[in-house]
Order: sequence, then structure tokens, then C-alpha cells
Amino acid sequence: MFNWGIAGTGAVAHEFATALTSEDYKIYAVSSRSLDKAKTFGEKYDITACFGSYEEMLKDEQVDIIYIATPHPFHFKMIKQALNAGKHVLCEKAITMTAQELETVMTLAKEKNKVLAEGTTIFYMPLYHELKKQRAQFGTLKMIQVNFGSFKDDQHDNRFFDLIQGGGALLDIGPYAFGICRYFMSEQPNIVSSVMEPHPSGVDESSVTLLQNSHHELASISMTFKAKMPKRAIIAFDKGYLTIDDYPRAKSATFTTPQGETTTIHVKDNHHAFVHEVMQVEKWIQKKIQSPYLPTVLDIMYLFNAVRQQW
Repeated sequence: MFNWGIAGTGAVAHEFATALTSEDYKIYAVSSRSLDKAKTFGEKYDITACFGSYEEMLKDEQVDIIYIATPHPFHFKMIKQALNAGKHVLCEKAITMTAQELETVMTLAKEKNKVLAEGTTIFYMPLYHELKKQRAQFGTLKMIQVNFGSFKDDQHDNRFFDLIQGGGALLDIGPYAFGICRYFMSEQPNIVSSVMEPHPSGVDESSVTLLQNSHHELASISMTFKAKMPKRAIIAFDKGYLTIDDYPRAKSATFTTPQGETTTIHVKDNHHAFVHEVMQVEKWIQKKIQSPYLPTVLDIMYLFNAVRQQW
């Protein structure tokens, strides 16, 4: 049994705590910049140790794993602090602001012999593990189309449109959209073309990105924070195509042949996505291995670098 500590008390932290406590996981600690907020959060989820600063929580030797649920710009520093304090880390996506930052903390995690993981749900959901097992029967990958449209209220205090807090669609929903593309593509794209429409605040509001790798696999990614679109991924092979709706936390996919015959691929999945992440991280700690998904996450961060350079 590992003791989890949560850094942050915002909406994502509440969802994480709700998911774990609903499946009888015990959260040991929580930290916030306000001790009152930490105590209020702790009372709600029956958390033993409540701290008014992140540094205080890191000093608690009972804490084994830190879940970082703060805005993106804080992740890099907080990951380094946790690893140097001897803690394992599960960090909410996007794990860092740049690929270079991620490389730095990946190296540190290996040096400290601690597990570092990112919480992009696609890498943990049982459906995607099953699709990987069945991958050969789909044929040769040709093209991927991915949509993610989320309508966000752009009030002045909304972090999604705050440049200083790492706002914008790329860092918030991009890990899902780019993640599912990289998950199925056989190698890292080497051609990237992207256009972006900025929000008045300066963050990326909407974008369309095209990817291609040396295996001639293509992907198109459409994302926006100001229009609702279905979270739908279509992965097209020469023997048919997969349709995955609500792909960030999907439990089923439909395979359609060129003749129009359909097959539903469904996995039994009774766990919340966050619980899958927690179970997997704890297994890696027990096996004393690093996250096998981080190199793929690093690929995605390099794509983010390329996209932003074009913008």
C-alpha cells in the first residue's frame, strides 16, 4: 500500500480524489497554498495530512507518491522538487511546457530511481491495450482523423485562456488528440504543418495540424476551445477503419470493413480512468521500472514544440 499526496485542490484534484475514494483508495496527504483550502479538501476526502505548502508535504516521509494537479507552468519545478525529495510522481497532462523540460525530469527520475508518469488517459485505458493486441488484423495504417472541440467560458479569470497559467487548447486537450495519433502511428512524424487561430488573450483558441512520418502514415488534428465538437477519432487502415467516440476515456471501438461490415470491440472496464493510472503507477514502482509511455509523451512534446514554432 502506497501513500498518495495530492498537490493542488482545484477541479482536477477533486476529480482525482473522488475517483480514488470511490474505489476504496486511501489518500494520505494534500497540499495547497492555503492551509484552510487544504483542510477543507482533506475533510471532504478523509485525508490524514493537510499542508499549507507543497514543500511541507514533501518533507513528510510517509508520502510515497505525489499527484501533481496544478497548472502546467508549475509542473516542471514541482516534479524536480518531488523527485529530489525521494517521491515518485504522477503529473497531470501536459507534464511540462516543453520537450526540453521533460527530458530534464526524465533524466532526474532515472538518477533518483523514482517513477515519473504523465496522466494522459489514453495510455492507461484497457481498450487501447486491447486494440494494440489486435493491431495486426486491421492491416496497414493509412490515415488518422481526430477532433476535440470544447466550449470554454472565456471570462477573465478562466485559466484556459490565461497565457501565464499555460492556457490554450494545445496543452490542455492536445495531449489526448496528439496522443492517440502517436499511439497508433508506427513512428514519430517528421513532417508537421499547423495553423492556429488565437484567442484575444494570446493563447491558442483553435488549430488544425497535419502530421506525416516516413512510413507515409498521415494524421489530421482539429482542436478548439470555442466550439463543441465530438471527441472522435477515426483510424483508417487498408482492411477497414476504427471509430472511437469519447476517445480520452473510451471503453469500446467499432471496426468497419471496406464492405461495410462492423464489429464492436468492447472491454470490461469498471474503473475510473484515474484509477487505471494509479494502479499502473503502483505496479511500475513495485517492479522498479520506469513508465514505458514517457518516451511517447516526449515525442508528443516535441510535436508541440514544432507546432508552436510554426504558430
